[in-house]
Amino acid sequence: MLLKTNSGTKMGKFKDPFTLFTIKNDKLYILNKKKLNLNVIYNLKNLLNGLNKQFSVKLSIIGLGYKINLIDSKTLILHLGFSHTIKYELPHGIIMIHPKERVSTYLLIGDEYSKLKQVALNLINLKKPEPYKGKGIRYFNEIIKLKEGKKSNN
Repeated sequence: MLLKTNSGTKMGKFKDPFTLFTIKNDKLYILNKKKLNLNVIYNLKNLLNGLNKQFSVKLSIIGLGYKINLIDSKTLILHLGFSHTIKYELPHGIIMIHPKERVSTYLLIGDEYSKLKQVALNLINLKKPEPYKGKGIRYFNEIIKLKEGKKSNN
């Protein structure tokens, strides 16, 4: 499926969508809601919203020596406490910016919400927050419930 408006063009993967909805004046009109489940409706709305605005996801990196070097807005070099560095190429349509130096927050920006969330999850899976100190990559506002360490017998 190909959506075209004045601001841009988008591709979406849907089965025979034209019998189920129409688009007039950049608004989505659903003809038969019984045939569409909510997941497909939300994907369509996100696809249309991406034509007009950019979506963003804020990530934070917590840990001594953990950092992301931006070669350009598409190529990342990640230092995550391993014996090697990780090179990560962002897919087309998604960029990463580092708004402030000295602060370990990064902003992923893209116009497809599902692809943006998938890239954020891929980065988080490279170094998940560990449960004792909370070090790793996480969403900016995510709260990690920390476990208690070993207790001494004194």
